[in-house]
Amino acid sequence: MATMELASIPRELSQFGRHLTSLLRPASGVALCSCIALSGCVAPSIPCPAGFDLGVVDSSSHIPDHEIVHRKTGIRLRYIRPGTFTMGHLGEGDDHPAHPRRIERPFYIGVHEVSVEQWQRGSGDKVSLDTGVKDLPMVGVTYSEAKEFCASIGGRLPTEAEWEYCCRAGTVTRFSWGDFRSHARKYCNILPGPVNGRQAEGKIMNVMSLLPNAWGLWDMSGNVSEWCADGYLNNYGVREYGGQEAAFPYGLFVVRGGSFTDGPDKATSYWRSFLQDGRDSPNLGFRVVFDAVEASALSGR
Repeated sequence: MATMELASIPRELSQFGRHLTSLLRPASGVALCSCIALSGCVAPSIPCPAGFDLGVVDSSSHIPDHEIVHRKTGIRLRYIRPGTFTMGHLGEGDDHPAHPRRIERPFYIGVHEVSVEQWQRGSGDKVSLDTGVKDLPMVGVTYSEAKEFCASIGGRLPTEAEWEYCCRAGTVTRFSWGDFRSHARKYCNILPGPVNGRQAEGKIMNVMSLLPNAWGLWDMSGNVSEWCADGYLNNYGVREYGGQEAAFPYGLFVVRGGSFTDGPDKATSYWRSFLQDGRDSPNLGFRVVFDAVEASALSGR
C-alpha cells in the first residue's frame, strides 16, 4: 500500500494522540505548541522550540502534523515523527539496494527549499529581491555554505536517510505520488519533454508552485536538487553490493531530488548523486532541519 488511506487517519492519530499526551509533561523553559486538530481527533501538544512560532495549517488538508515558523528567516518547518521505511530500490545502479532504515528521532524539516528572501534574512547577504526573485529557491551555494547557513540559525542539513524518508512520505512507489510519470508535472518542476521534436528547456520556479506530497512538503522532487549532510557512499555503503565503508576522500557530498534541468528518472524518491564541496550549481539548493524535543525527554523517561 503506497499511502495511508485518508479515512483511517483520524483513528490512527487519535491512538497516537492518547499515547503521546500521556507522555508529555511541561518542563522548565519548554514552550508547548498545539498541533492542528483534524476531524474526529484531537492532536497532542508537541514542543515548540525557542525562536519559533506555531504555523497555521489548513486542517481540511488532512496532513496530520503541525508546522512551526522560524522567526528570523520566516522558514516554515513541519514536524516529522520517527519511523521505519525502505530506502533505495531494487535493480541496478548506485541507488540500490533497497534496505530498511529507521529514523530514530523526531525532527522538523523545511516545507520547501530555502528561498532567496529567507537566505538574505538569515545570512544578511545583500541578495537582489526584485519582484519574482525573492520566492525562488536559493541556488549557487556550496555544501559548506549551505551547512554554515543552517548552523547559523540553529539548524542543520538533513541526512540522506531523513531526506528520502520525507520525500517518500509513507509511500513505497517510484515517486511520492505513485508510479506514473504522467503525473510528475503536477508535483515537481522537471523538463517538460520534447516540443516540436526538440527538447524544451526547463525553468526554475518559485517555491511551492506545484502540489505538496502527502506530508505537506513541496519540491522534494524537481525544481532544484538539494544538498544532504552525508558524505557520499556508493550503494549506501552496503558492502555486499560493493559499497565502501567510508565516504569518498574527495569531499563528495550527497545530492538528492532532481531539478528543472532533469527528466522524470531523476525525480524518483530514490535517485541520488553527489557533488564536491567548493562547487555549486544554478540548479542546486538545500532545505534546513531542526532537531525536535522528544516526548520522552519531557517526561524524564
